[in-house]
Amino acid sequence: MEQLVPEEQLVAEEALTQPTGPMTRSKTRILNQAVSGLLNNLGKHPNKVIQTVWNSIAAQEDW
Repeated sequence: MEQLVPEEQLVAEEALTQPTGPMTRSKTRILNQAVSGLLNNLGKHPNKVIQTVWNSIAAQEDW
């Protein structure tokens, strides 16, 4: 089982890695925590943020 880590330990590269295998509940929680930590860090350093890009991923049920 994968372990959740404190948000302070997450870095941008971890949030951007593609998970392997099926997307399980634990992987979803870890990804959600990583993205939240990344967004929180962007807010802490507004002078260092040059550009913010928002990506949206949509799932197809009948794929």
